[in-house]
Amino acid sequence: MAKAYRKEDFDKLMTKVVKVDHRVKVYLEDVGYEKWSRVHLPVNRGRMMTSNIAECINGCLVEARQLPILVFSERLFHRLNIFSQFIKLEEDTLYALSGKYVVVEDFN
Repeated sequence: MAKAYRKEDFDKLMTKVVKVDHRVKVYLEDVGYEKWSRVHLPVNRGRMMTSNIAECINGCLVEARQLPILVFSERLFHRLNIFSQFIKLEEDTLYALSGKYVVVEDFN
């Protein structure tokens, strides 16, 4: 139910929940559908969300799978280098934002 992408699918699943126990529906309404249901999210995140880095890399390499193995390997290496640079940048940014860094001024 939380993963339903269409309102119709959500409503069908909610009807099944009501048949089992109507108190569950009341509880979920009180919590607020927008907090746990994709259909009711206030932000449009698109039809599919990438949930982890493996799916992201896999999606980037869909076209490369048709290539010869050496070309595929080169592209894979290139993509992984890009990902590692983004991860390093993110780590550096989070470290800087945490306030645990030391600013050294050059007085030359």
